[in-house]
Amino acid sequence: MAWLACRSLLLVLTLLAGLLPGRSAVADDADTFASWVNTLYIAAVALREAAEAGAGADLDDQELQALFTPEVQAMRDAVKDRTLPPTELEGPILHTLFGWGALPKRRIEIRSVIADGPDQATVHLAIDGTPRLLVVTGRFNTQGNAWQIDDIDYGNGGPDETLRGRLERMKSWPKRNVE
Repeated sequence: MAWLACRSLLLVLTLLAGLLPGRSAVADDADTFASWVNTLYIAAVALREAAEAGAGADLDDQELQALFTPEVQAMRDAVKDRTLPPTELEGPILHTLFGWGALPKRRIEIRSVIADGPDQATVHLAIDGTPRLLVVTGRFNTQGNAWQIDDIDYGNGGPDETLRGRLERMKSWPKRNVE
């Protein structure tokens, strides 16, 4: 039942932040996208913590997919059948939203979100107390009347500095054996 309350809270937060259609998410100032990103990341941390505590579920792939622009969605779809090659480190080393080192059971804290422009925001977070910076770039989807993520710059910490770079590199990975 707690997971249902958590999902309901996420729905309310997303509606208020303009993540879902139903209200205009465009404003005249650069803080609009940053506010959307702030709400998104706080809700994503809450869902992750609830899931790890056994009181709910993290964002599923369909919910995660809806957060991205159509171009990024197509890139994600193109590599969903790929598997890690033997040259890659095992495990979920890169978390799509939180970046490098956001392994399961590691505490994630959103410290601040700062507008860098009308469609870019820097997320200051900490993973088990270690500070990290993410730069999230978005695009407003007028058809859906909502912001969507167009790229995430993860910075240093792994072989891929951006989400788009990671997805592009994954095209060369072997396809998963389907039986």
